[in-house]
Amino acid sequence: MRLEKIARQLEAKVSLVSQPTYIFACFLIASLVLLTTVDVIDRRFLGASFIVGTYELSGLIVSVVCFATIAHTQFLRRHIMIDLITERLPRRGQAILAAIMYFLYFGIACVLTWGMFTHGLDLVRSGKASVSLAIPLYPFYFFGAFGCVLLVLMVLAHFLLYVAEALGKRGSQAAPGN
Repeated sequence: MRLEKIARQLEAKVSLVSQPTYIFACFLIASLVLLTTVDVIDRRFLGASFIVGTYELSGLIVSVVCFATIAHTQFLRRHIMIDLITERLPRRGQAILAAIMYFLYFGIACVLTWGMFTHGLDLVRSGKASVSLAIPLYPFYFFGAFGCVLLVLMVLAHFLLYVAEALGKRGSQAAPGN
């Protein structure tokens, strides 16, 4: 029960940060729609785009959206899962397999976080910026690393929930809604 309580507390604390970033990403998607619409109207009816760097801005916005939503999507458990085989296992077998998969997921997310952070540091040193608008790229990598840290913590919480279930210390299944 203690392991489950720790996992639930971690999940709750991380969601306090991941939910606002998720909402922020929704506003960014709306701004991206507006930017694209204005750009298409400019090109279609005026013959040229009056917004410089639309392609660059779109790419940078999409990168922020991806990393702003990844942890909260994990919290909601909305990532794609294929469970054709695992659903046939007993509940404890499912929990053991899920714990193993989440352990691997945790490791991969840690490597991704580290890579984003170190590349951000390299970009700070080099001063690399976007081509058309000369926007420094390192803040986007640091934001990506931040989003990955939230993901790592959320995956850790879910890993602990599945470990608790596999050890028989939980009364219910780790994934909500299942």
